[in-house]
Amino acid sequence: FKSIHTMKKLFFVFLILPFLSCKKQKTPSSNIQDNPDNFAAHFQIYESFTDGPDVATDTIIKFSATMKFTDTYSEYKWQVGSTEYFSRDLFLRFGEADMLAPIPVSLFAKKKFFVDGSWITKSDTITRLLVVRALAKSSLSNVVHPSLVVTSPFFGKFKGSFTDNATDTFSIIIANHGINPVLSNTTQFWNARIYNLPKGCGGQIQQGNCQPVNEQDVLGYYYAPAVDPGYLGFTVFGGANAQGSCCPQVTMQGKIINAARDSIRINCAIREAGGAVQNKVFLGKKF
Repeated sequence: FKSIHTMKKLFFVFLILPFLSCKKQKTPSSNIQDNPDNFAAHFQIYESFTDGPDVATDTIIKFSATMKFTDTYSEYKWQVGSTEYFSRDLFLRFGEADMLAPIPVSLFAKKKFFVDGSWITKSDTITRLLVVRALAKSSLSNVVHPSLVVTSPFFGKFKGSFTDNATDTFSIIIANHGINPVLSNTTQFWNARIYNLPKGCGGQIQQGNCQPVNEQDVLGYYYAPAVDPGYLGFTVFGGANAQGSCCPQVTMQGKIINAARDSIRINCAIREAGGAVQNKVFLGKKF
């Protein structure tokens, strides 16, 4: 009976071992991102806004940027110029001297992969060039070389509609009127305004109406929401600088959304007279 009992034990052990070994084995994922042969480091440069989401761009005019990646790396290191950094998201400020040449931003990354029962590590390096520029008509644009001055592509006229009513098309103007006389000593605020968003907001107050003004016309610009511009995006916070009954309190975040840089998306949170907030999205194309 002992030998029979022992044989039963051995049979049970041999029977369960294949299942245990199968449980320990990890089948490599078919996801292309989990394939070590396809591994490539990636990050994006974002222009930072204090009152809105960051906007992806390799050119900045606000003199601050955040470098971010979304992948899960086992090790990583940033190098900006000759300086190394080890934080996951890297926020940096820049100065006038940084405008003279593109700044190389490199990410050195390693990632572990489980292949055929063992872990392997792959490494890769990616470098992007960050360009720092002055916005046209800002106080800094008057003192630097003209080649270091840019005009944000969202300035101009756009025709479009809110996504919840695509047939109701109208035009908006985002205008750069130049240096604000009161705040002319800063490079972080320009007298930029957005007209006719929401529809009817801003206008020629001396004529007693709220129709959108001509792009070059500064009449009544204090009665339109003030824009805080980046290079490919902007914010309008709370409508604090929009006065008059034709402009409700509104928060906006806008950005250029295509490679041709002629299409725009603006997220709007519009507070109505009764206090209710409407969230709308304006999509427009430059004309």
